[in-house]
Amino acid sequence: MPPKRVLSEWEAEFGIAGVTGEGFAALLDDVWAGLKVNGLESQLNGNNKVLWDGCRALGYEEGTDYHLIQRNATGCRQRCDFCTYGCIYTAKQSTALTFLPRAQATGARFIFNARAERVEIEGGVAKGVVATCVSGGRTHTLEVSAKAVVVAAGGIETPALLLRSGVKDRGVGAYLRLDPTAAVGGIFEHPVMPWSGPPQTVAVWKHIDLDGTYHGFWVEAAPAHPGLFALSIPWVSGRDHKDFMARYYARSSASIVLLRERSSGRVSIDRDGFPRVTYDMESADRDTMVRGMEETARILAAAGAVGIWTTHNSQVFAGDGKAKVGEPELDRFAEDLRREGVVYNRMMLYSAHIMGSCRMSSDPSLGPTSPTGELHTVSNLFIGDACVFPTTPAVNPMISIMAMAKRTAESIKLTMKEKRRS
Repeated sequence: MPPKRVLSEWEAEFGIAGVTGEGFAALLDDVWAGLKVNGLESQLNGNNKVLWDGCRALGYEEGTDYHLIQRNATGCRQRCDFCTYGCIYTAKQSTALTFLPRAQATGARFIFNARAERVEIEGGVAKGVVATCVSGGRTHTLEVSAKAVVVAAGGIETPALLLRSGVKDRGVGAYLRLDPTAAVGGIFEHPVMPWSGPPQTVAVWKHIDLDGTYHGFWVEAAPAHPGLFALSIPWVSGRDHKDFMARYYARSSASIVLLRERSSGRVSIDRDGFPRVTYDMESADRDTMVRGMEETARILAAAGAVGIWTTHNSQVFAGDGKAKVGEPELDRFAEDLRREGVVYNRMMLYSAHIMGSCRMSSDPSLGPTSPTGELHTVSNLFIGDACVFPTTPAVNPMISIMAMAKRTAESIKLTMKEKRRS
């Protein structure tokens, strides 16, 4: 669920009325129930238990500083080690099992193997969509006429589609947010098997409000499929990489530090209409990421890690792989981290969530999308994904995205009804 602190910011600074009220809370609850979110499937696999044990050892307050993550899964029973790539048991209550069947039951139709090329706009009004569709080995042009068009192609493709469609608002593609993410790994004496079981069931929120502005960081366990893990560990040589995987993978944890950043980027398009992304982290965010990696290392050490590493090209490592990492080694680790810093092409960085590139605001100068979800500059054209977030919600955003989409859907119904009357 999005924190009240963030929703108050959206309401006060961007004029999105009602998101702190009972109406939006009911939408959040409806999504929560529709996805069957529960805590019964939040078992602590080895990867998550490391975070849990480390927080307890440091005296963190359970329920406030760290807590269990509830999951949209039923009947999971930890049968599969590859949740990241989809659930073969249909235990994960994804959109394909929940909201899409509900849409189909009310008359929605779906077109597959199609790419939206542009929204047809005439006189500042959206009239439909032009797409290319592949069928029977042939490519066809598909034209759909519509009284209202909803774009929900994600934080990169949504602004790219709008730009291809000739939408001139300078806010389209601006304010891209990524929840920039870094990884910190721990090596333990006992088996961790980070690939096995529910991938994310613990979140550490102690440092989300570092300086009173709510632009801190939180920590989670990362899904650690062998391929993903192998991509992340430091590279010295082929032999060293193979040895690390063989010796340490089964005894390693993988944790991620996620920022609620101040920085933002931009999505534009090249001459062929494909998206082009630029993003640069402000120095304050880089400092916060370093602090997050330091604190994560302390959690891992408190859980008994005998080695701690980062994804820097040059090895930033604490411990000897045999004895538990102590305070002097953590202090040296922190010094090495600060010296290396966060520098592009010198460490592996990730984006956890892509948002904000068509942000919502009652003031058109602050964002291209109005609080109803409709573009300020194009009538009957609505945005139904995370692009509308004015800032990052400081939480994994799935529930927030769906609730905002439902809010926009209600606005569409009212808007269409009012236009029929007029």
